[in-house]
Amino acid sequence: MKPACGALALSLWMAGCGSRSDLHSLDAAAATQGGNAGGGGGTGSNGGSGGATSAGGSTSAGGSTSAGGSTSAGGSPPTCDGLVVLDPVVVAPTGLARAPEIGLLPPVNDVLFSFIEAPPQTSGVLRAGHLDAFESWPPQLTAVVDIDKDVFDFVVGPGPTGPVALIQHKPGDSSFLATTLLPQLQGVSLSTGNDEPLFAAAIPDRYLAAQVYHSPDYDVLGVGSYQPSSLPQSEQPLICLGSRMLAAGGPSGSGFLAAFTIPHPSEPACGPGTKLDGTSLSIVRYHVPSPDPGTFLDFQQGDVLAIDDPVALLGLAPASFGAWVVFQSIGSNAETPPPILAARVDQSGHLLADGPPIPVSPSGQVYSQLAVATLGDTLAVAWIDALDPSAPTILVQLVRPDGSLGPATSIATNEAWQSGRVRLLASATGQSLLVAWEAELNDTRVGLARIDCVTAL
Repeated sequence: MKPACGALALSLWMAGCGSRSDLHSLDAAAATQGGNAGGGGGTGSNGGSGGATSAGGSTSAGGSTSAGGSTSAGGSPPTCDGLVVLDPVVVAPTGLARAPEIGLLPPVNDVLFSFIEAPPQTSGVLRAGHLDAFESWPPQLTAVVDIDKDVFDFVVGPGPTGPVALIQHKPGDSSFLATTLLPQLQGVSLSTGNDEPLFAAAIPDRYLAAQVYHSPDYDVLGVGSYQPSSLPQSEQPLICLGSRMLAAGGPSGSGFLAAFTIPHPSEPACGPGTKLDGTSLSIVRYHVPSPDPGTFLDFQQGDVLAIDDPVALLGLAPASFGAWVVFQSIGSNAETPPPILAARVDQSGHLLADGPPIPVSPSGQVYSQLAVATLGDTLAVAWIDALDPSAPTILVQLVRPDGSLGPATSIATNEAWQSGRVRLLASATGQSLLVAWEAELNDTRVGLARIDCVTAL
């Protein structure tokens, strides 16, 4: 469904609307040559949990405040009476933009912004550039370059010197593990999974990635690692699952933490007669036992969360204590779909708290997207409120390190209709969040919004 012309503040000429909207547009082609985006006033965002106010107002705990206008580098910071949502913008390159991925480029608070220039479900050019989203708003997109061609899907994850990626050119081909994306693509082929990239992450001298192979009867997980001084190699575990295979992972100290969906009860092998109904979540630790070339990662089993229900969404966000594991099951064994749940695990993959995981979202529906990030040890979770009759609304909830719910807010997508992937990124200072989503705006584009005043509450 295409979004109707409306009043959300952006600056893009919308074909068929008959007038100019205020929605800001970042043209990647112009940005390549140093162009920048225009500013403008804004409207208030939709209310988050606990209510919202008009621009400039204050809210009760758990609410949100939207900010009108734009914030430029060196300008006055917003008044922190609640989470502040800056006016959304749209990335509108010469062509199309789908499957957005964002990551921090150290040592500055710079953002790597990457996307596929192609319609949905087709291959296209993978492009990337620098986005100063945590320095000014509307942000500038600069130094955009073509990274790769004939790319069907890709995922980006954190690394010690910048984002790393797992790139899929077409189902059945070996994926490419990108050790760097900017200023140019470097990496190796990684032939585990071959159909869908799930995650990629890196620590010094070691990379970890997961893919899935879709067979007619079940999904098969493949995990691979890479040392620059050696060759890519397969790692444990090998998992077959009758429902959709999910995996999430990230750096944790001198190794990695990962979460996988696994059969419940567990089955020893893949085969046409294997019963793969029902799932659990397996939390695992990957330790680097030796710096010697060709050393396999030490696979250590952590806790297993028995869910007895297929998992629909899964995310993992590293923290100082280990990681947050965030998930939602489809609720086939419940009267209504359960909420999105969050659990804290230590660096060995074991649960840190007794009792059930923390409910993060309302129950009653299976959400289409999930994105997670951490600001220090505070968890940020984004999902889609598909029940909004006007347009999908992106909801963002903070969860404090002690497990209590913090403030929440929402981002309306009326003019940049959310239609696919959602991503969430915390600033290096821990004061802001950047939200990116695949949007339908006559053609496929990418919407961006920034949430400020995160550490003030």
